[in-house]
Amino acid sequence: MILTTKRHGRTGRDVRNLKSHLSKQVDQVSRVVGIGGVPVSDADAALAYMEAMRDGSRALIGMHHITISPSLRLDEVQRNETVRRILSAMGAEDHAWVLWEHDGKARTAGAADQHFHLVLSHVGPDGKALDDGWSYPRLEAAARTLEADFGESFTPSRWTRSVARRLREQGRDDIADRLVLPDEP
Repeated sequence: MILTTKRHGRTGRDVRNLKSHLSKQVDQVSRVVGIGGVPVSDADAALAYMEAMRDGSRALIGMHHITISPSLRLDEVQRNETVRRILSAMGAEDHAWVLWEHDGKARTAGAADQHFHLVLSHVGPDGKALDDGWSYPRLEAAARTLEADFGESFTPSRWTRSVARRLREQGRDDIADRLVLPDEP
């Protein structure tokens, strides 16, 4: 499972471009499959909420765009568990989020033709921004636990040492012991 993250929401134009990308129906089916941590029920209102949270704080960005590319198709239970672990890894359990599913288009060779986009508010309900330092190793550790628990092969990572350390901190020595350092970075 590949998880990536990118900051978004510096400007209204950036948010519009992100919405356009996530709603794109060319060669795929795009649909919103989850909204949480926000008192609204549609994606546009949730993204507007994230922008308002940014504007009401000192934060420069409004959201994080996290792509989720599993090698196997996820059912609803697995999808929800994936979102839960990502939110936990980012320390954002109470932050607003929207999840899009794109179906019918594989992201990479050997991947499922289903992938997801999680847009996560950078600013929480307390007005404080996420600490997104070391977000790649944190997300990689979540991805390795998901791969192990869902029966996927481990995705190689250049963050193997940091990921193994995080997994051991989480009590997942079983997974940390199975990680292999790549021959080359």
